[in-house]
Amino acid sequence: MGHNPMKAYVLQHSVILMPPVQKAAKLQKLRSYIESLCGMYSRIARRLGVDRTYVSKVARGERHSTDIEDALVQDFERIQKER
Repeated sequence: MGHNPMKAYVLQHSVILMPPVQKAAKLQKLRSYIESLCGMYSRIARRLGVDRTYVSKVARGERHSTDIEDALVQDFERIQKER
């Protein structure tokens, strides 16, 4: 029994189809998460006196700041409790 590269490609690159209502609900939830993150970055930036893009870069691991990392964890925990 040999390896079928076409089957592996199909499994790896397949599109998961879902009912439109389910897709809309998932997109709405995603938008809510993104909105929460953008708000969180802005709040932290104002509180610490830095630019929001810097907070975003720290969150993505492109920059390092212990103060911002601590604030991100604290705000993330607060948001999780609200959900």
